[in-house]
Amino acid sequence: MLSIPIGLWSTAAGGGVAERTVSTLLYMLYSLPAFVAALYLQLLFYVKLKWLPLYGMTSDGFAQMSTGQQAWDIFVHAILPVTCFTYGSLAYYSRFIRANMQETIRQDYIRTARAKGLGPKTVLWKHAFRNTLIPLVTLIGLTLPGLLSGAVILEQIFVWPGMGRLYFEAIGQRDYDTIMGLTLMFSVLTLLGN
Repeated sequence: MLSIPIGLWSTAAGGGVAERTVSTLLYMLYSLPAFVAALYLQLLFYVKLKWLPLYGMTSDGFAQMSTGQQAWDIFVHAILPVTCFTYGSLAYYSRFIRANMQETIRQDYIRTARAKGLGPKTVLWKHAFRNTLIPLVTLIGLTLPGLLSGAVILEQIFVWPGMGRLYFEAIGQRDYDTIMGLTLMFSVLTLLGN
């Protein structure tokens, strides 16, 4: 949801100082390993600021909370893991959208739309972005299994009961039924994504 506006803005800004700064920050985000970011975020938000919980999916006394408090507790516990899982894809998708938009705005039909007197926002949003959505949707479909499989290291750091951790534990315990079930699920998701 954030990468689309960032990619569109980067295309519209086109080489200015602000766009170059954002591009540099996105490259830096993409190159930072998620497990390193997880440790730094834990140090910042738990040790220094004491804003967010360190690990786990719920707090102690979760069963005694009301439904709204339980939802808030899970949300607060999910902020750091979700941030670590998604910041790399934010950078990747933003750069992907920008690269495809740069290619699309050089096409003849974009020049024709500009020659007809359409505004820059209309040209970018209605004409160029629609054609950029095709490879973007394909890319998002291919990352569908990765969204559910998780990352074993991040799930260990945050003590989060995810699919990657379940898969890893099933391998260690030689639980063939779980391994085959998860492999089948990830295979079906990959086929659906394709």
